[in-house]
Amino acid sequence: MSTSAKKLVAIGNSRANRWTCLRRMWALSTLALAPACDDRAPVDSAEGGLHSPRSEVLPADEIEEGSSGGAGDVETEVRDPDAANAGRELVYEKVLVENESGEMVSSTEVGELDLETWRKVSRPYTHLQDEYLYEETVTSVVDAEGTRTDTYRVTRVPNVDPPAEPSDDAPLVVRPTLLAAAEEAGPDDSLDVLIKLRGAPDWDVPLLPEVGMWSAETYAAAVEQREVALAEREEAFLERSSSLAAQIVESGGTIRVYHWTTGWLGASVSKGLLEELQAREDITKIDLDDVGLQSHGSRAIGIHRDSRSYTDAQTYIDAGFNAENGAGQITIGIQEQWHFNDEACFFDDDSGCETERLLGRWKCWVEYCESYSQANYSEASNVNHGTVVSSIAVGDYTQDQAQGLTVCDSTTNHSASWENSASGYGKEAVVQFFDHQGSTLMSRHVMSTSCLQGIDIELTPSGPGSCYLTSIISSSNGWNDGDSYPNATCDATSSYDLEDAYEGAFDDGIFIAVSAGNNGTTGSSCNMSSPADIPKTFSVNGLSTDDTLYSVMDIDDTYASRGGGSIQSPDGTTVGGALSMADLAAPSAYVNYVTSGSGTNGCVSTGQWVGTSFAAPAVAGMAALVKDWGLNDGQTWISNVGRLHTVMLGMGDRGNSSGTKNVVGADNLFGLGRAKLRLLSNGSPSFAGGALSYNTYTFTSGTADQQYIAFGGPVATGTEEVKCVMMAIEDMSGKDNISRIDLELRLRPKQGNGTCAVGYGTPSYTRINADHDHKKMVAFEDSLVNVEDTCVEVTVDKEWVSSSGSAVVHVFCMATSEVDNEPDGGGD
Repeated sequence: MSTSAKKLVAIGNSRANRWTCLRRMWALSTLALAPACDDRAPVDSAEGGLHSPRSEVLPADEIEEGSSGGAGDVETEVRDPDAANAGRELVYEKVLVENESGEMVSSTEVGELDLETWRKVSRPYTHLQDEYLYEETVTSVVDAEGTRTDTYRVTRVPNVDPPAEPSDDAPLVVRPTLLAAAEEAGPDDSLDVLIKLRGAPDWDVPLLPEVGMWSAETYAAAVEQREVALAEREEAFLERSSSLAAQIVESGGTIRVYHWTTGWLGASVSKGLLEELQAREDITKIDLDDVGLQSHGSRAIGIHRDSRSYTDAQTYIDAGFNAENGAGQITIGIQEQWHFNDEACFFDDDSGCETERLLGRWKCWVEYCESYSQANYSEASNVNHGTVVSSIAVGDYTQDQAQGLTVCDSTTNHSASWENSASGYGKEAVVQFFDHQGSTLMSRHVMSTSCLQGIDIELTPSGPGSCYLTSIISSSNGWNDGDSYPNATCDATSSYDLEDAYEGAFDDGIFIAVSAGNNGTTGSSCNMSSPADIPKTFSVNGLSTDDTLYSVMDIDDTYASRGGGSIQSPDGTTVGGALSMADLAAPSAYVNYVTSGSGTNGCVSTGQWVGTSFAAPAVAGMAALVKDWGLNDGQTWISNVGRLHTVMLGMGDRGNSSGTKNVVGADNLFGLGRAKLRLLSNGSPSFAGGALSYNTYTFTSGTADQQYIAFGGPVATGTEEVKCVMMAIEDMSGKDNISRIDLELRLRPKQGNGTCAVGYGTPSYTRINADHDHKKMVAFEDSLVNVEDTCVEVTVDKEWVSSSGSAVVHVFCMATSEVDNEPDGGGD
């Protein structure tokens, strides 16, 4: 076993004993209780709230079979279950039953879920040529006596029409800003460029499971398999790039870096050599090596976290989900252009700290990253940006994490209230911090992304070092086709080296929160910064914090960006404004944050930072809390590729600029709303009388539409809202078109025996999110549409698949006892 493999196994074994506290594996908490009566009539489309150009709101009394619903043809007939489930086989099922006290009543298991099967169900799009496609279903029911039955199921269906192997015959693309720079360059000037090799494979390196899912021997084997695949990938890239590298060197250029993880090569070339390279047939893109930083009424950090009236993150923390606990600490990787300061123990790796949470601090250059340590910097050093971003994501002054000392002023004892308000979200997460030395070079950010994937990239001149696979990335980086932010690209295609790196990180199961950009929202055109414009990153817009009520906080007109990007359908038709691009909006203006300054323990500033740079780490910290809940509750599926991303799409209040709430579709500014967490545990404030379900499907040209009952039974009494979100995942590194998958929800009556069945009875209400966006949302509020005691039928409707030939669809549904913007107000 390699040194790196031993290192990863050692890390895993040190955490494995924490898993003994887990009460259940492979289950998700959902709830379906006793029925109730309601004589309210279905609302019409005006009352239902048509707030998105991509929305359809369809009451039952306006729908007939095959009728039109406004934005397109509406299909209300039941799909052929034989077509949808032809050849479906049960691979694995685990059913856990607990009583109301949480004591295990029974546990049954059918089949076996081995490592290879887990990889196929976790990331099916890397197994599209296999004989079978693997899919998963998570459900749970809590009956009137409080007995909870959790089911995790893996099935497989024959892959009747495998998509063709992707071709890479696209014409060469040279970035316009590079051509402009070359035009101004003299004959002896050098241009720093990034070049993508044709035929570079998508990220298909074997996934690593969560520690504790299998034996230590199986985990060690998984690490070894991954390392072999990484070595093969590096060797293949070096061989593929040898001819190009030779031409560059022989023509007087230099090779700066081999980004074998993404398939790009960094070089310094002359203007004449750049012209020669454009004649080569083995490259697809030539880019300028640069990147930008999204930096720029206020609140202290902790106020938005602490109050249920704001983001409601404190409910997770109060329940014990603080990014540490039984499953081990969640790791957040923070990518910055400046270093940060050791202001308290959550940053400090020096003596005197009993609760340090700094896993690694790195400086990244063009061709390597190296670990480093640092002391406090003076106020004039202007390194605050990285410090405040880190504070929002993971800062904690409580529990002696300020070294048990006063902060800044030795004569002042800060109160518990002050310490709380100055602390951030993922209060027990560990941190890998990456300082790119104030550079705009994209290569440095690609290097750090590889390290965050646990890949031991070259760590010279300090010698070999250890990179750790992280769970979450918080990035404030952004760039565009011009020299200033107003020229953002708004391009869903993964066009550049760093975007390809983020696609690979997503495919490794990493949640990537990125700032949407500070491009302004006063215009009507899309100006979303890259990489926030690609589907596999989680784009976070900034909220102005001038309003007391969180539910009416609007997007900051200056420090935010607008979505609405165009996309191509497979037949080449351009669909303008199809992609919302924004995922959630979060507070972006803060007062209290850790800053540089004199004193051993640093200071806390009352100055103001504003911008989407500070919205992204807020969502990263919230995602750490949600993942911590999942792992502590045995929901290891939440670590599978795309699951946390999809669940976080559900953690919005559906708000928009009009002050109302979307019932269908996403908004180009708010995405799926202001970030508002719902704790997914039975008995929690938002989940008393709640339910959950999670389903994945792989669509190819030969796959039929899918229909199922969301929660396995009727919606519980006391439910105030039912909401489903959907995300379609596909690689965007070599194409500009996406699949069209629609989401339909129908409220049907239960059968005479009290159970639910697809197609039974006449729907009382139907809502359909029929548009070209890759993410979908449909919601019902009980105050407008009776949801209690109904059966929620979900239809995943394939209109077409993209030129890649496939799309993997995730659908997350929840029924909650609070509407998703409750409670609201200036306080609890």
